[in-house]
Amino acid sequence: MNYYIKPFLLFILFIFSSCDENEVDSAYLADSAYLVDSAYSCENLDTTDWSCEMFTSRLTELFEEINELSTSVGCTDASEWTFIAYGARACGGPQGYIPYSKSIDTDKFICLVNIYTNIEQSYNETCGIHSICVFEKEPSGVVCDNGISTLTY
Repeated sequence: MNYYIKPFLLFILFIFSSCDENEVDSAYLADSAYLVDSAYSCENLDTTDWSCEMFTSRLTELFEEINELSTSVGCTDASEWTFIAYGARACGGPQGYIPYSKSIDTDKFICLVNIYTNIEQSYNETCGIHSICVFEKEPSGVVCDNGISTLTY
């Protein structure tokens, strides 16, 4: 019986010593950074150990989720739509604006946009991103065009 216990204990010891606590936390955050809990708490994430590739991967996934929510409802009544700024340019200001229906889970949507913006700001600082300082004009509203929401300026 002792013959099996010693290799098992060595295996367990190897598993727990193979990575430190920071690697576990970073790996967990990397896989769940853009997930929002049921209360939609929008806490700033600790991205200090993220690589530039991890930032771009998470930003891409998160933007796809934001875009999916934004386009999940057809636009038939423009008064039921609004817009929000998203992202962070390296020289300041948002990347752009995205329309969304007031009928979706707006708390979740706004939270995801805020998380995206915070991650992009950290990405810019961590990875030394530079951008041209051209600011997009803020939209004046949303119109519906064949079921698709379109920003107006």
